[in-house]
Amino acid sequence: MAVKLLNMAPSKMVPQMLYGVWHHKPASYKYLGVWGSPAYVKRLAGDKLDLRLSLCRFVRYPKEIAGYYFYDLSEQKIFVSITIRGRMEKRCRTSIQISGLRL
Repeated sequence: MAVKLLNMAPSKMVPQMLYGVWHHKPASYKYLGVWGSPAYVKRLAGDKLDLRLSLCRFVRYPKEIAGYYFYDLSEQKIFVSITIRGRMEKRCRTSIQISGLRL
């Protein structure tokens, strides 16, 4: 994630953003989350008739995998989700449950 953010920022050697030079279009920052922002995250566990989206809060970006750390308000657990739906405006794909996580 850090490399991606560095490539989207202007540098001393290249006055433009590297992302814009490579892709010939300006970079989009809409996927970046603000700490504590609400989002609906799809949960994989459950029955067909259960609710699949749960209201969560954005915590931070994981170092080891791509995705987002979220805090589930109802279950009081932290988990990683690849994509989300809500104010961060992305479609849901998958989630990974993490137990015993220290922040």
